[in-house]
Amino acid sequence: MNYKFKTFFLILLICNQLSAQESSKLKGFYGSTNLGIGVVKGNIRNEETSTNSHFALHINVGYFIFRSVQAGITLNGWLFEPSGETLFAYKGESISNGMVHIQYYPIRNQRFYLKSAYGLSEYTNLRPDGNHGNGDAFMIATGYETSIGKRNFILGVQLSCNIGNLRYNKMPGYNVLVDRKFQAADLTILLAFD
Repeated sequence: MNYKFKTFFLILLICNQLSAQESSKLKGFYGSTNLGIGVVKGNIRNEETSTNSHFALHINVGYFIFRSVQAGITLNGWLFEPSGETLFAYKGESISNGMVHIQYYPIRNQRFYLKSAYGLSEYTNLRPDGNHGNGDAFMIATGYETSIGKRNFILGVQLSCNIGNLRYNKMPGYNVLVDRKFQAADLTILLAFD
């Protein structure tokens, strides 16, 4: 965990030194939503998690702290099963992350970016025999944005990879399950306002 935290702030320092963009578009507040598909693998339950495609959602809010560096908050997650009530029990399963991110635009006058994020992760399973857990998560991503019209609307695509560690995974009636991990890859369409 400590190396992820150090890596995150090392990326921030490097981005500060490399930020040489002069684009006037890269300033102020930024907000975006990503929708797409994700593939998740890991041992968050008692068995290996499926690698089927799942709905992926990202919500990002940030501010350009340097000319080409944005810092902010990313909320992302994957829905394995919608929540609800069946005839005999509740259902619903997901992984959610809340992270601090750094997004860097390395090419002048281009909206290509590299992104790194670190934060908290939570696994929820609402089934009666389901397990829950929380821990930390790390994300790296790359993407490209393009402006639409004159109102600063942005359309883009992002590819991201996430690694998570769920240390306090509890199952009702069972012992605490430790060392639960997951890996995820997403391909999402980005809609933003700059």
